[in-house]
Amino acid sequence: ALAEDGFPAVCTGDDDDCDPTSGWDMDLDIFPEVEMRPEVRLFAGTKPDVTFSCRSGRKLLVHRHVLSEVSYFESLFDGGFAEQGSESLQIDEDLEVFVEVMRWIYCRSASCDKDMALDLLRLAEFYGIEELIDHASRVLAAQSMGAGFAKADAAKKEESHKKDDDIDGDGYVVVESAGNEAQLASSHTAENPPGDEKAHEPPMAKFKDC
Repeated sequence: ALAEDGFPAVCTGDDDDCDPTSGWDMDLDIFPEVEMRPEVRLFAGTKPDVTFSCRSGRKLLVHRHVLSEVSYFESLFDGGFAEQGSESLQIDEDLEVFVEVMRWIYCRSASCDKDMALDLLRLAEFYGIEELIDHASRVLAAQSMGAGFAKADAAKKEESHKKDDDIDGDGYVVVESAGNEAQLASSHTAENPPGDEKAHEPPMAKFKDC
């Protein structure tokens, strides 16, 4: 009566050593357990039941129930479409971008990489994920703002260099005249200032004694 039965135990001592990332495509460390929402941690260690095949043949394994939180995937899996019972789906997207969509669904977090933001916004709008749309829009807005600041700073530096070029070695401001006439007029004025009456008197005729 005290002998152990032959059925496997439901809870074993090995449960504490369970790898929460078991079943994930670990080419990219995208779903660390500490980042998962509390309600999603229940799926950590649970075998994924849907495989997305992206471009270049790279695959990402996910949980159908978690993705069903998004209305697009809920309709895809439970709306009577051909994909309803499928365990593998083709996605014509780069894995790196699609991963960020999945990471948002699981962790409410996504990349702030400016080079990825436009594609991320496109997918967020396609799948109807409003919070991710807002996230990607903020990244793009920050990128535009940063570019504007950089352009203004470059213009300021260029103006500063231009001012430095207009000052000669002795510290005098160098002003270029419009043409030769302006230079001649300036030279004549310098030699004969306006207050010099002699400069404006007609030359005296010289008579030779007969």
